[in-house]
Amino acid sequence: MSKRSLAACTRLALARVICWSLLPVYAAQTPAQTDSASVAGLLEQARAALRGHRYEETVTLYHRAMELDPRDASIHVELGQLYEFMNQPVEAIVAFRRALDADPQNERAELGLSDAYRKVFNRSEARRVLEEAARQHPQSAAPLVGLGEMDIESQGYDDALKRLRQALRLNPAEATARIDLATVYQARGQMDQALRELNLAIQQSPRAAVAFYLRASIYADRNDDAR
Repeated sequence: MSKRSLAACTRLALARVICWSLLPVYAAQTPAQTDSASVAGLLEQARAALRGHRYEETVTLYHRAMELDPRDASIHVELGQLYEFMNQPVEAIVAFRRALDADPQNERAELGLSDAYRKVFNRSEARRVLEEAARQHPQSAAPLVGLGEMDIESQGYDDALKRLRQALRLNPAEATARIDLATVYQARGQMDQALRELNLAIQQSPRAAVAFYLRASIYADRNDDAR
């Protein structure tokens, strides 16, 4: 692995850590009055607990809702996402797989499951899930972005470029694809192209901390080279 490739991959990994650390937990706003025995009531309580950062309570409430309606894939997906946020990928895998048992073409579950597999270093399963998602959802950019990121991790830059460009053709506003594309260009030493993609990503998503971090790293490298 060249020093430039190693640096680019390291920066992408660090940028992901930054992104996760800044990730807000979103919970739907719902009315205060509810029947606590109903699925809807339990979900309302779970989302309220989530907004209050009471994560263990949130998990308990999701499980109670699942007992009442085990075929509601959205409950499993939300629980899986919570487990991922709590850095419990094994539990997230179980939740996402249950979601897919209930709804085999649930894209949110497929993307979550792939991400959880990557966190436990099961790359073959992560790629298989993404490839299946790409087949099931040919008009979605998200599975292609995930596959492109996996190509970057294995230094398959040609494949990553193809997938990420295809993702941007499907969704030109996909800022994550542009950030990943910039990472490929950075690894190849094509800094002008990398900056172009990062600037576009920042225009599309002004709160994209990853893009700002990577752009600053390129400018810092240029300053070091100029000394």
